[in-house]
Amino acid sequence: MDPRKAILEAICNIQFALKDYENGTFAAVHDFREKNKKDLHIYTKDYQDQYRATIQGNLKAEVETQRRLCQKSVSEEVQAMREAYTLSCADIPAQNALSRLRVFQDFGIPMTENDVLSLAESFKGNMLGLRALSAVASASGWNVSLPLWDSLPAALDKLDSAMKTPERSAFAGIPEYVALLNGENKSVRIHAAAVTLNQAIEGLTRIAEHLERQGVSIHAKENEKKQGETGQGGNTEENAVVISASESKAETLARQIGIEKSTNEALNRAGTEHYTLKR
Repeated sequence: MDPRKAILEAICNIQFALKDYENGTFAAVHDFREKNKKDLHIYTKDYQDQYRATIQGNLKAEVETQRRLCQKSVSEEVQAMREAYTLSCADIPAQNALSRLRVFQDFGIPMTENDVLSLAESFKGNMLGLRALSAVASASGWNVSLPLWDSLPAALDKLDSAMKTPERSAFAGIPEYVALLNGENKSVRIHAAAVTLNQAIEGLTRIAEHLERQGVSIHAKENEKKQGETGQGGNTEENAVVISASESKAETLARQIGIEKSTNEALNRAGTEHYTLKR
């Protein structure tokens, strides 16, 4: 299994789950509004109150169902990413790349920048191989780090936390949805929760995009020291030498992530515009 591909696919599936969550919630509100148009003037007040309470209860139940489905789907994808990360930590590197690396280690041959770049490419994103490269290259004055791989567990924890109260920005513009919540400052709470969830998704998306390009930062330790003396960051994404990857299905999925992000943003705008119309 390719851990990077598994992570990219999981993030795409999360995007789809969130879109389904929005669509399902919008559909539930639409159904409520259609039923709420029913002419009840010929019925007794008790029946009118009972009917409105019933459709209100149905709306709340359907919204909660959509939320649980989304939470379940996202939870499964997060677990898939955790498993992929765990497997990547134990995945054995390609033997030809390891053999090349041992030549430098066993004979004490200094590594040039091209040597480090070439070996990083040969390991094809394998975490264990890149960590071995980091250890050997360090003796030649090169710092090889995997900042994106290393940040994945924390990013998944952040998403898990955000999914405890999953909200979408468009929901704040739906009076019927807002009315289902308890307490004060409902719209503000919806926006705040939506921002937290969006940030978690964006963080994972950045990690996936860079993992597809191998996500390896390589720079000379002397440069790192000089940058530190001048107040410049030595291990930033902008300063990193990012190893290119060949065209693959995973790269297509990475582009799909961007498409899904744009689709979700458009959906939020459309939902807000549609559901803030006067009934």
